[in-house]
Order: sequence, then C-alpha cells, then structure tokens
Amino acid sequence: MDRKDSPIAQIKERLSIVDLVSSYIPLTKAGKNYKGLCPFHGEKTPSFMVSPELGMFRCFGCGLGGDQFEFIQQIEGVGFSEALKILGDKAGVEVKINKRTEGEQQDDKRARLLEINHLAAEFYNYILIKHKIGSTALEYLHKRGITDETIKDFKLGYAPNSWQSGSDFLTKRGKRLEDILTTGLAIQSDSGRTHDRFRGRVMIPFFNLSNEVIGFTGRTVINDEAKYLNSPESPLFSKSTFLYGLNASRLEIKKADLAIVVEGQLDFLAPWQAGFKNIVCSGGTALTAGHLKLLHRYTKNLAFCFDSDKAGDIAARKAIKMAEDSGFNVKLIILPAPYKDPDECVRGDREAFDHAVRNALNAYDFYLQSASKRFNLTDAIGKKEAGEFLLPIIREIRNPIEQSHYLQKVSEMLAVPVDALTRSLQTMQMPKDFESSAGSTTPSTTALTREEFLLSLLLKAPVSEVLTILDDLSSKDFSSQNHGRFDFLKERLLLDPELDVSSLISDSTEPDFWQNLYLADTGDFSLEILMDLVNSLKRDALKREMSALSKQLKQAESASDEEKVSKLQLEFKEISGKLASL
Repeated sequence: MDRKDSPIAQIKERLSIVDLVSSYIPLTKAGKNYKGLCPFHGEKTPSFMVSPELGMFRCFGCGLGGDQFEFIQQIEGVGFSEALKILGDKAGVEVKINKRTEGEQQDDKRARLLEINHLAAEFYNYILIKHKIGSTALEYLHKRGITDETIKDFKLGYAPNSWQSGSDFLTKRGKRLEDILTTGLAIQSDSGRTHDRFRGRVMIPFFNLSNEVIGFTGRTVINDEAKYLNSPESPLFSKSTFLYGLNASRLEIKKADLAIVVEGQLDFLAPWQAGFKNIVCSGGTALTAGHLKLLHRYTKNLAFCFDSDKAGDIAARKAIKMAEDSGFNVKLIILPAPYKDPDECVRGDREAFDHAVRNALNAYDFYLQSASKRFNLTDAIGKKEAGEFLLPIIREIRNPIEQSHYLQKVSEMLAVPVDALTRSLQTMQMPKDFESSAGSTTPSTTALTREEFLLSLLLKAPVSEVLTILDDLSSKDFSSQNHGRFDFLKERLLLDPELDVSSLISDSTEPDFWQNLYLADTGDFSLEILMDLVNSLKRDALKREMSALSKQLKQAESASDEEKVSKLQLEFKEISGKLASL
C-alpha cells in the first residue's frame, strides 16, 4: 500500500484515472466503468475498460492493465521514475528526486543489462562477418541458405570457441562483471572463476518488441553436444513470454490475420527470407499462456508447423489444446515428404511450403493424417496403437455431432465398427497431460462465460435491485467451479448494501478474478438481462439433475428395485415440472 503522504498516493488522489486516460483516448460510459479502443493494440470493437472506483484500466484484448503509473509507462514508453515526474506535473504534486527510488534503480540496472547485450550482439556480429575466426560459422549459415541480408537484419553472429573472449570484450569497455553474469553471458563457478556461456556457436539475438536485445540462443557448429543453448532467465528475458521474430513480424501477422508458429529460429528465418513474413517462433519451448497472450494482440488465427515426428505430434497436441482453450482458431501445416521441418521444406521447395500453408488442416483432420503415417494400419497391433493415440483426442471433442463425425472417420480408417470405438471411448481414462483447464482462477481476457457474466452483473448492480434474485439463486445453480464464488459474493452483498468493491477484492482469495469481473464490459445494468441469465443457469442446473437421475433410474431398473424406481420417477417428474415453468 502507498503511504497517504507519499507522492504516489497524492497523485492517485488528485488525478482520476478516467481523466488521465481520456486525455489520450476517447472514453464512453459503460455502466460503472468507461470503455474505449485500446491504445496499445489495433482493434475495431472497444475492449479497453477503465474503472474510476478501482483506479485501474484493463484491456480484454491484449491483456495489459494497471494503475495511472502503468498506463503512462506503457503509452509514453518510459520507466517508473519518468512516469512519476510526468504524473506529478499533471497532478500538481511536487516530486523530489533527492533519493534514488527503487524504480529508478531498476531502470538503471535494466539499461546497463540492455547495453551489455547490445555490445555483445555487435561483438558476435563483427566476429561472424568481419573476422576470420567466424568464417566457419559464416560458411555454415550460407550452406543453410541464410543470406547476408538476413544476417544483417537479424544481427546474427558467432561466439568464438574460447573461454573468455566475450567477457574480456565487455569488461574492457567498462561493464561490470556482476551485470555480465546477470545477463547470463558469463557463468561463475563455485571457485569464483568465470567463463563465457556461449563458445563456438552461431549466435541469434533475441529482440523484444522495442527491438532491444534481451538474450541469445547459440547453435553449435563445432560438435553435436547441446545443439542449442539459450540465455537463462534474467531481469530482461523470460522464455515463457518471449516469441522470437515477433518484433519483425507482428504487423504482417495483423495484416494477414494469421500467425504461422514454428519451433526453431532457423525454421523462422528460412520462411521469413522466402517471403512468409507472418511467422513467429516459440524457440523450441512448449507454447505458454504468455505466448498466446502476446499473439492475441494481433490475431485469433494460428497455423502450427512443427517437426513431422512423434515429438512434433506431442508438441502440436499440447499447443492445439492450449490455443483452443484460449479462444484461437487453430490449423496445422502438414509438410510434404521428405521434408521434416519448415527450414528444409522452404529451402527444398518453396511452392510446396506455400501450398502446405494455404491448405492447412483443422486439428482433428491433422491427428487422423498423423496416425495414418505413424502406425501400420494393416495389422492388429498397429490399429490398436492408432486407436490408443486417436480415441483420447476424439473424447476431448465437446460437440456430439462433431465427435460422431470423427468417430466414423476413425472407424473407416481402422476398419473397426463404430460401436466398438464408442465402448472404448466410454471406458478409457483421459491422460493427465491433457486434462481440462476448467480449474483456471481467472476469467478469459477475451470473453466471459455465462456464469462469470452473471457474477459480473451482480457485482456491479445496485444491491437493492438484486436482493430478490439473490434469494432465488443458490450455489447449486452454478457449476462446481463457481459454487464458492457465488456464495462469497452473495454473503458480501447481503451484509453490505453499499458494497465496497475494493474491500471485496482485497478480502477475496482470488483478487485477480474479481478485479477482472468488475472491469469487464457488461454494459448498463438491466434487470431483464439479469433474469434471462438466471433462468438460463437454472435450466442448465435442472438438466444436470435430470441427467444424473436418468442414470440412477437405469441402474435401479437393472437391479429391479421398484421402490427406488418409483421414488426416482417422482423426483424426475418434479424436476421436469420446474424446468417447464422456467
């Protein structure tokens, strides 16, 4: 918490976040909040919300959010200390910079680390293109089809195969060893001796969206050990929120409304060089929520192009599920034989790669094609292995018509009756790696579920107008994930007619969840919309009860338990009556 007499607290008290944001972009009233077009990413429909009560903004398109200070840092492209000065001037608060603030110290350290990475990239690039030490690496890149123009554009380089050449270069230019170690360019042993992390490797700098060098990957050209070596996590670099090439491709991705996602840096560079500019690279790491959050700023359409082997299939399956759960439309680019990765395919036959991109498959057709290539479908063992691969995937399809369609396709592929596949489907366990992510503690940044929309309306509605609805609702009308959330909100609304939302958020065990709900754009309060949602939820809850009763009835009938059958039939009739009355 900020001290009441601190400049930060005074600025927040004097300068409304609505007034601040509206001095940069137009805002319109949206219930208790305000909304407008996000200034941080292009959009046609407003998803940028500002709450005067919470003193916060949040964009439900790109995910950025925070207070006045975060807004100024993002929109002005400045650090915390500069944002403090700007806001102090706007609010008429005197800001004395006698002491170095923690924010300033962080800004200084970041600048020092960025300068070290910049110098290192210049050093590696010089060695590659100007020094005889780099001739082997330069020849390697040329053999891989990488042109001098691409080397220049992406600042490719070479780290000499020596223990301290990079560190010596940096220290001679006055850089602190402590900072060099922090970037990960050097490693210190337990005995205190240091050596370069990258030796005998082609160096590929990592650029952030501001085109600053935040890390590196090194590809060995002297042996087959540890083919790729990445910078470690640092104050500048986090692999879970970094996508290689996005600094160069993001406008092309937005223009094409499609991102081609590949695994390796060379798999990025070859297509880029061949004219496929709407491409990005995950860097050989599994796709993360952070990666998807970045991509969501520019498109909702992804086309994965992973290696055509078992590992590539596994990576694709995980990526597909995560991306679809995050609201993306997903397709798979299938490379023609004999090419195993995008780099090979583009260099071997550019038109074949272009055809593969234009004819990308949807996820489930991709799985079928993958199974037909990987398994011997002429014998029983191969069919069994193909079934074990495909059926867990088919089970994940929620739409029964779509699931039936793909069951029929698997039946035809394996020459096995649909009934047999259905029985297998009903008895199998889902693999732990692909369990549903329904336990997430925060609502989607792109859309609220019906239950979340209802909770958001209740959170922002006049308490006096929803008391009767609260009496009529119970936690059993919600899915299990939201039982406790509804009970928590109902208790707070009944106890406090003048609900203090800030207090509710701070008292909650899920502050991010409630903050997102309060900031979400639900429009002006409407009792009619609220009642429609309540009735919809109640209908779903009753249908769940009827489904459970149907199963119990079948069991009771199988057991010839007439008394239980009679009781369950009465319960079923009662619930049917309630459902009909809604």
